[in-house]
Amino acid sequence: MEGVLGEAIPAEGTHGKAVHGEAVPARAVPAEAVTPLIRGIAVLRELTESGGTLSLSALERATGLARSTVDRITATLARMGYVRVDGRDVRLAPRLMELGNAYLSALRLPSLLSARADALADELDESVSLAVADRDGIRFIHQATRRRAMSLSFRIGDLLPAERTAPGPLFATEWTETDWRRWRARRAADPRDLSFTAVPHAGTARTRGRTRTSYAARRRPRRTAGPWTTS
Repeated sequence: MEGVLGEAIPAEGTHGKAVHGEAVPARAVPAEAVTPLIRGIAVLRELTESGGTLSLSALERATGLARSTVDRITATLARMGYVRVDGRDVRLAPRLMELGNAYLSALRLPSLLSARADALADELDESVSLAVADRDGIRFIHQATRRRAMSLSFRIGDLLPAERTAPGPLFATEWTETDWRRWRARRAADPRDLSFTAVPHAGTARTRGRTRTSYAARRRPRRTAGPWTTS
C-alpha cells in the first residue's frame, strides 16, 4: 500500500480501490508484504480520508474487507489507542498523532526553516509553504498563510500531485525513469486526481491549472524535467 495511488488490499475479493466513485487500478502487492498490516493501514487511511469517522459497515464497503476482518482490525486499533469504537462508528483517536509527528520530529526541517518561511511570508505578504516529495506527490510540512479573496490553504501532511504545485517540477528534476513511469501510470489511471483527497475539485478556483496557493522555491533549475520545464 503506497502513498499516492490506492493500492490493492490483498485477498478478501478486492483487486483495486474505488476513489470517489471511480476505480483506480491496483498494483501488485509484493510477496513479502505483511497482509494484516496492509489491511490495518487501509482502515486508518479510509478513516482519515472520511473526516476521521466512519461506521463499521462503511469501512467494510470502503476497504472491500470482510466485516469480521474490519471488526478485528478496529478492535485491535482501539486496544492500541489509535481509534475509538462508539457503537457502530469508528473514530480516529488523538494518539494517532504520534505516528505523524514522529516524521516531522525526525525530519527537523520545520524547526530549521519555519521561522524563515514565516519571515518571508511577512516580507512578501504572500503565503509560503515548506514541502517534501512523497513519490510523485508533494506533502506540506509547514505553512505561513496570508488571507486572499481567492486562495486555499492545506493541512500539514496534505498530499498534492506534483504537477499541480510550484515545487513539483523542482522535485521532478531528481526523478528516475522508474519515478516517471509511476507518474505516467498514475496520470493515466486517475486523470482527475481523485485519489488525492486534499485536491479541491468542482467549484474551486484555479490559476494556470494549479491550485491557487503561493510557494517559495529556492532552487530554480532550467533543465527540462519530463513534461515540465522549470525556470
